[in-house]
Amino acid sequence: MPQFNVLLFAKVIEEIRECIASRLWHLTVIKANLLEDLRATKDYFLLAKGEFFQTFLEEARPLLSQPPQSTAEYDLNTGPLHQTILKLGLEDDKMLQKFKLTLRSTSFSFNNFSQLTGLICIGDVDLSRHNSAFKITSNRNQLKSGALWHSLK
Repeated sequence: MPQFNVLLFAKVIEEIRECIASRLWHLTVIKANLLEDLRATKDYFLLAKGEFFQTFLEEARPLLSQPPQSTAEYDLNTGPLHQTILKLGLEDDKMLQKFKLTLRSTSFSFNNFSQLTGLICIGDVDLSRHNSAFKITSNRNQLKSGALWHSLK
């Protein structure tokens, strides 16, 4: 009757692990080009290319100073984002070709931003008289959304 060899079994398991690790390395790092994705994350989200967001904010300033429209997401992607890419000569950046700004839906409906009549809000409203701004917050789990600000006129 053959005996179970623990060392031989461990060697076979290690060979299987090496084969799987090699295949995963090839799929993620080589085929999916993980290093390029990490470089793009560093450049754009960790602000290694801070001039990208600075230029984008300068280009988007007129659009962002207006009340939100139903076409705001499209307007940001075809206007300021596209102009920023052209200004900085990033047309060939493969990651920026895949990049698209998306906007969360607002939690209030307000037709006329020049006055406070007609304001319908969901959640708590923090109206600060000293800085003439309002903020919609959520007490759910004691988190403030901080997503919706607008200066009063």
